[in-house]
Amino acid sequence: MSVVISANYELEKGADFIQNITFRNPDRSPLDLTGYSASAKIRKYPTSPYYNTVTVIFTNRSQGQIQLFVSRDQSLLLASGRNYYDVMLTDPDGITTKKIEGSILVNDSSTIGFVRSSAISDLGTIDTSNIAIGSGATTGIGTTAGSGDGYVLMFDGNAQTFRFVNPDEVLSKAAVEPQQPGFPSDFIDELDRELDDKIDLDAGTW
Repeated sequence: MSVVISANYELEKGADFIQNITFRNPDRSPLDLTGYSASAKIRKYPTSPYYNTVTVIFTNRSQGQIQLFVSRDQSLLLASGRNYYDVMLTDPDGITTKKIEGSILVNDSSTIGFVRSSAISDLGTIDTSNIAIGSGATTGIGTTAGSGDGYVLMFDGNAQTFRFVNPDEVLSKAAVEPQQPGFPSDFIDELDRELDDKIDLDAGTW
């Protein structure tokens, strides 16, 4: 039976994560990884079907060395707090085994920036059932081609995945957000200025 190594790490959002790993045989000699392939995934919860991929680089196959890599852009897409990952190896005979598992503590950073559009493909599994996928095509009940234009990407905490939603849903969420319900005061003030005498948002009760 293959022994699964347990290893825990920390990752800072907005920074590249690099972890070098050496696989060894039972006699402590390097495991020759010639002809092997590898994959690694990170999830918020161990049993979650939703995940982000971790890049696996073979740095020295004959010496059993790989590198786990998460780019700074990918790190911004990870849920804060403790996440769980595993590394799978597939040998030249096509047999896949789990070699490493553990947790990665994802820490927030005050210096994080914006995600480049080129990193959108790193989001992993995204629910696109609410948007049209092509001319004449439909996805989801009542959705017609083109109706997804202008939809925005929002994280669904219950499903632990990103999904495209109508912008109205974002506003509705803002109105009932438990931490700070209601719209931001600067948003209300700007609306008041833009609407001018069309409507008085500060008029109070009638």
